[in-house]
Amino acid sequence: ADVPERAQPPTHTIDPRDAEHEVRQLLRSAVESHLVADVPVGAFLSGGIDSASVVGTMAELGARPKTFSIGFEEAAFNELDYARVIAKRFHTDHHELVVRPDAWALTEKLIWFLDEPFADVSAIPTFLVSQLAAAHVKVVLSGDGGDEVFAGYERYAWTMNEERRFGWLPGVARRGLEALAARLPDRARGKRFLRHIAQPTHLRHVDGETLFPGSLKHRLLGPELGRLLSARAIDADAALRDRVAILDGAPGDLVRRLLYFDTMTYLPLDILTKVDRMTMAHSLEARPPLLDHTLVERVFAMASSLKLAPDGTQKWIFKRAVADLLPPEILTRQKRGFGVPIVEWFRGPLKAPMLELLSGKSLAARGWLDETTVRALVAEHLDGRRDHALPLWSLMTLELWARRFLDGAQTAVERSRSEEIGRAHV
Repeated sequence: ADVPERAQPPTHTIDPRDAEHEVRQLLRSAVESHLVADVPVGAFLSGGIDSASVVGTMAELGARPKTFSIGFEEAAFNELDYARVIAKRFHTDHHELVVRPDAWALTEKLIWFLDEPFADVSAIPTFLVSQLAAAHVKVVLSGDGGDEVFAGYERYAWTMNEERRFGWLPGVARRGLEALAARLPDRARGKRFLRHIAQPTHLRHVDGETLFPGSLKHRLLGPELGRLLSARAIDADAALRDRVAILDGAPGDLVRRLLYFDTMTYLPLDILTKVDRMTMAHSLEARPPLLDHTLVERVFAMASSLKLAPDGTQKWIFKRAVADLLPPEILTRQKRGFGVPIVEWFRGPLKAPMLELLSGKSLAARGWLDETTVRALVAEHLDGRRDHALPLWSLMTLELWARRFLDGAQTAVERSRSEEIGRAHV
């Protein structure tokens, strides 16, 4: 059934020009409070609006921070030029590092520090930029939270567009599309699209952000994992239903519900977990001023149209609030996520480790994943038919985690720590 009408939470009615001023003041106050420290405070600088605004505000407050940026040789993922524009604008003491495929050698360390099967590949550059920063400062400010607070992800506009295109479909049409999708072969082109548009809005949004849709997830389950789930009466789809329930029960209009959903799921379970563990691996403290509770509360109460404009412009009010602070090329540039070029790496320099981790021998010994399904994903990715980089990375990190924590293989990190402890007691 479609989502029923729900009560609208109170909205902070404010003129756009007053909202600009308020957001700027909230930003200034948040950054100022996060600068309080008895050690020098630096900043992560990606070249995007969020981190640039934090660094610019630090400069407005009289700081000349050290800034730290990560880039890639692959131009589509490299933002160092934009970070340099900001560093030059605010006269920061700037430091940067280029990540190459040989960063794969760090994966064993990352698995140790992450402590769980954690499949966000951007943990690699986060680990490296934290290592870079820790050589200079003990505290850094970040731009984390800006996308969830001010509606910065493209998926918000996509969901709104899909609602306009498919939200009117009556239940009988949805059921017909779902039945048609069910009759198609599992890997038929268009099958997932038909399934997707047959769902109501809240299900479509969660489905669109799911690496392993229901049919693929069930095909991936190997005999050993299937028996374990059955024996313990564990529903493989329970986590997905929990996520849908959070979005379905969120307050407000659709945009506000999407922001609430990501603030309650993606932000704490992925972004903040990743940053906390990768910075703490280097005894570095990261502080996100855009998640200052006063700022979040005030902005969340503002009308959704001030964040995601009717024309689809993301972060509308935030961009206007910092328009005189940031260079135009930063304000108008297309958004890039903190991505890693693993699509190309898996078809090139990281092909061998991918095949080793996802080989039939490893899978058969573990008994968790279906060999035929995994081989098909690998083959489709390698020959360019599909982009399965993120699902494959997820499966690889699962295997790496199992080798470290279940098979008992001592990592280089643990060996080093053991040796340090031993020397300390000599």
